[in-house]
Amino acid sequence: MLEHLRRPAPPLLLRALLRDGGTLYLTTPNRLTSAGENIYDVHEYTPEDLARLLGAHFGTVKLLGITGDEKYRAYQDERHHSMRRYLRYDPLRLRRLVPRALLAGLYARFARVVPTDIQGALSATAAAIKPEDFRIDSEDLDACDDLFAVCTPYGAVVGGVGATRLNAVRYPSK
Repeated sequence: MLEHLRRPAPPLLLRALLRDGGTLYLTTPNRLTSAGENIYDVHEYTPEDLARLLGAHFGTVKLLGITGDEKYRAYQDERHHSMRRYLRYDPLRLRRLVPRALLAGLYARFARVVPTDIQGALSATAAAIKPEDFRIDSEDLDACDDLFAVCTPYGAVVGGVGATRLNAVRYPSK
């Protein structure tokens, strides 16, 4: 949901909404692997960007990646290929100059004219994808599909141990 917000101040608000000792679980697309054409995403984050943003507002931030298997990757590749076929009609990327509200309306109408064979093939593939087709781990965050952050406020008690600022942002080095 963070990718839909214009200003990154909301992590501070999210922290304020947590109960004492609460934990925030947050997912967002990985900008490094995203097609980058979701009109509803205002700002996508790299693993380093997200760790920096959340680390400024939380005592500890553990960053993990959500990665789909070959079936999911094939689905995403087909979606991106289909999208690029239509985006080729806008080589100057003029769509970036269209007000977001108007673009959202055009996007909804445009989605209805996408050939039904493409929609049908993508729907059938998407229906076959199950939760067990994904893994969550801290390996190769730059290549994961989505980022998954586990955040606790300063001074939060997690597992009986007070959280500290030391090693707050755990982003594996390359």
